[in-house]
Amino acid sequence: MFSGGSHHTRIKWKLAVFSMIFWMKGFRFQDDVRAELYMQALAGQVPLHLPMQYSATVLESHWNNFHSSASQCRWSPPPSGTVEYGWRPDLPDVFPNQTFIPLRERFAQALVPVSSSICTIPDRASSDTWFLHRVGPIQSVGGRDWHSFDMYNAFDLKRRVDQRQKTRITAISTHCVDGGHRLVGTPPLNVHHSEITVSSSLLASRKIPNCLICNHEDAACDPQHGNFYCQMKSFPKGFGLMVEHEMDAHALINDNRVSDSASFKWWWEVAIKVAPEHVRVRPLQKWKVNTPRMLLSSPFCTMKLPLGFAVVFASSIPTRSGRLVNFDVHSHSGLQEAWIFDGRPDELEINVNSIATPPDLQVFKSSVLTRMARRRMRFRCVIHPNHVPPEMGERRSSVQCFDNGDLIVAHKPIMALAFFHANSDGQTQHFHFSGYVAVNT
Repeated sequence: MFSGGSHHTRIKWKLAVFSMIFWMKGFRFQDDVRAELYMQALAGQVPLHLPMQYSATVLESHWNNFHSSASQCRWSPPPSGTVEYGWRPDLPDVFPNQTFIPLRERFAQALVPVSSSICTIPDRASSDTWFLHRVGPIQSVGGRDWHSFDMYNAFDLKRRVDQRQKTRITAISTHCVDGGHRLVGTPPLNVHHSEITVSSSLLASRKIPNCLICNHEDAACDPQHGNFYCQMKSFPKGFGLMVEHEMDAHALINDNRVSDSASFKWWWEVAIKVAPEHVRVRPLQKWKVNTPRMLLSSPFCTMKLPLGFAVVFASSIPTRSGRLVNFDVHSHSGLQEAWIFDGRPDELEINVNSIATPPDLQVFKSSVLTRMARRRMRFRCVIHPNHVPPEMGERRSSVQCFDNGDLIVAHKPIMALAFFHANSDGQTQHFHFSGYVAVNT
């Protein structure tokens, strides 16, 4: 289905992983036994380049193509649907034991009238069509205030749904822009979350996968690898998400400048690129794995870590087979690394009912690696955070997958171990991983 690249590309990636192993042995791990076990686990594994691991140049070209189309938009009010926007100087407490909390409850007495507009315009580089929906302008003055958005019937697709037309999405994005339609990120705006989902009525029933794109602050890459252009997901040619329902969109965004900064005008915008009916599109499916509920402290996949080292697991049993075209991880400052591999927690003697707090993290890792070796487990992917200056916020972690790390087999369990260091007791943290799967048909 997808090629791992030319012979020269594979040699380049193999040299890269050998360099990574040498670096880890020399500097990252003080424990020689642990370093040796890690090297043994990686031995013979060929690094894999996933189809959506685009270069910074390609990511920028995707955005420029979208921008050239969007700049020609003639915006108009949506004929149907609802947008609710709320503003607060601080975030209200999360209500416990609920799976969905409407904005009107979270931001009671804080709703503010706001305009929303839609645009449908041809893509300038293909036969596809862009659908855009934006909210604003928003005026903010810093103070790390909270701007909450809930958009129902995004893009005004009700007519398509009523006619039983599938919306075949070949690119999807959530982002903030200024008056010149330039991307805005951190600084000054911090994206707590920004997502497009199927309609909330279907979310409540959990009949279908909910999140088509789930951007957070760390959806942006470091400046050398695409910066804010990474917020747009452009799928490999000939592939797309198949959606048969109306869509909603939600976001929570901060202006994280100091209080009483100069007034800043911006828009929150969501966009999808849709293929015409006559073009064949192979289906992608969003695959997302959260930390198990018994480890969480709220319904929003939030957990609280104890002071010091902590190990968190997540696992999944896919229902369909296919190949991953990308791999994303969402977490926060404090993540040291994560390992993804085939298997179940019990195979590695992981206690699924609690967050592990080993006194010596290197000894814990060595024991896991030893059990992996006994069971001939191999890494699918390894993840390391990218460190950037604090004023740039959090950026996407580096993900390196290996041969067949993209292979998803129905009913074959996949698990992850994430290693954290918390600087305070009760530090709030997330850990979930996701990707788009080219499902077998």
